[in-house]
Amino acid sequence: MMTGEFRPNITGTHKQALQVLAFGSEESWDACASKLLENDEDIHGFSALLAFSLGTLVRRKFPPPWSLRDIIQYVAGQRVKLGEDAAELNPRLTENIIRFLLGDASLEDPPHIGASSEEFTSTQMALWLLLAKEARLDEAGVDELVNEASTNARNADWSLVTFPSPLE
Repeated sequence: MMTGEFRPNITGTHKQALQVLAFGSEESWDACASKLLENDEDIHGFSALLAFSLGTLVRRKFPPPWSLRDIIQYVAGQRVKLGEDAAELNPRLTENIIRFLLGDASLEDPPHIGASSEEFTSTQMALWLLLAKEARLDEAGVDELVNEASTNARNADWSLVTFPSPLE
C-alpha cells in the first residue's frame, strides 16, 4: 500500500507503459508489466501515474455538477457495452473509484477496501481504457494526459494519498 511516506518517481518507463496499455497488444502489455514488476520503484511510479491519469480522465468525464445517479448510469452502460466481458468492471468498485477520484465526501471508505490489489488494479486499468477510448485519445493525447498526471503527482500532498500498488 502506498502512503505519504515517500513520493514515487514517475519515469519515461511508466509513461511508455500507459502508451502500451492504450495501443499495444496483450503480449506487449504482458512484457511491459513484467518489466515493471522487477522493481518496487517502478511499481509505485506506475501506480501513481495510473491513479493520477485516471483521476484526470474521471474529472473530464464528470464535471460538476455530477450526481451519484450519473456515475451509476455510466458504469451500468459500460458494463452493458462490454457484454460478455462485463465482469472486468466490478460495478460497486468502479463506482467507488470514480466517486473517490471526484472527491465525494459521502464515500466513507477508500474504494479498495474489500478488493484485492489485483481486482483494484484491473478495474482501474479497465476504467482508464474505457475513458481514454471515449475521449478518443491518440498517442499525443495520452502523452498530454500522462504529462499532466505526472505534474499532478509531483505536486500532490502525499500525506493524503493512499492506494494499493498495482500488479501485485
